[in-house]
Amino acid sequence: MRLHNGDIPPSLALLIQKQHPGLSIGSKPRKSKYNNKKVNDPVHGKFDSEHEYADYKLLLIRQSQGLIRNLRRQVRFYFGDPESGKYVLTDSGRKLCYVADFVFEEQVGDDWRLVTQDSKGVRTPEFIIKRSLMHYFYGIEIRET
Repeated sequence: MRLHNGDIPPSLALLIQKQHPGLSIGSKPRKSKYNNKKVNDPVHGKFDSEHEYADYKLLLIRQSQGLIRNLRRQVRFYFGDPESGKYVLTDSGRKLCYVADFVFEEQVGDDWRLVTQDSKGVRTPEFIIKRSLMHYFYGIEIRET
């Protein structure tokens, strides 16, 4: 059941909007921050954007051709030292992490090299900081597409 502005008193609607800013009462659904269109593939799951989904399909083709291997999605990298238990924390006390869209191994000559890839539509300040932290903590360069 969808509520419309006329179904509840205005004072209650205002209170609900303050307590739950994402809740829609008689208005259109919100657009995503960067106008991404989410994709739900019945076989491969959910993707945050059409761009990310297209990248994944290309990586699947490359994997089937033997050019890459061990393709994984949404891999978390925590910034810190697991041995000492010391991590970079957010203001709320959670471990700060970067979630890579894709991680895989790519063949370079006779060797296999780990690749971390991110499907970027917009390069946000948060991403730039996390990209630097990835290089500092893991020595990993993020490939942007």
